[in-house]
Amino acid sequence: MEKNDFPNTKNIFHFIAIGFGSGLIRIAPGTWGSTVALILFIVAEVFIDDLLHLFILTTSLLIIFLISCILASRDADIKDDSRIVSDEMGGMLLTLFMVSLISDETFDYFVGFALFRAFDIVKPWPISYVDQNLKNGFGVFLDDLIAGLLSFLVFFCFYFLLN
Repeated sequence: MEKNDFPNTKNIFHFIAIGFGSGLIRIAPGTWGSTVALILFIVAEVFIDDLLHLFILTTSLLIIFLISCILASRDADIKDDSRIVSDEMGGMLLTLFMVSLISDETFDYFVGFALFRAFDIVKPWPISYVDQNLKNGFGVFLDDLIAGLLSFLVFFCFYFLLN
């Protein structure tokens, strides 16, 4: 596939990488992709009340989002094309799954959402290190997973301080 063919919405990996179209929204595409992940997670939790099944679904989606991010990054002209939001979707899912381990309150999911977006935008160390040094689809995805982990750690600290 030629690089100027990105995104090709008929290519399933491109379609997933652009967050089912949310990454094509010009203003704050990462936030829109994160919102898609938030909606996916909340809907999944309505139908899945077993932690093991939620873990399997989350892990499966993370793998699919990682593959789509790697393949779409190869096809895009830009290393970290802003239209590719499967990395944000993956980081958000990781945050939400970990938050769900200690709370099933929808409000707490929104707190996790806000924390993730803040870490993803500001990119403190070690997120910035990965962002600057791993110049491929895996690096693009990994920095968001780290943002997801850090978001949960901050959530965890405040959750137990306030409860």
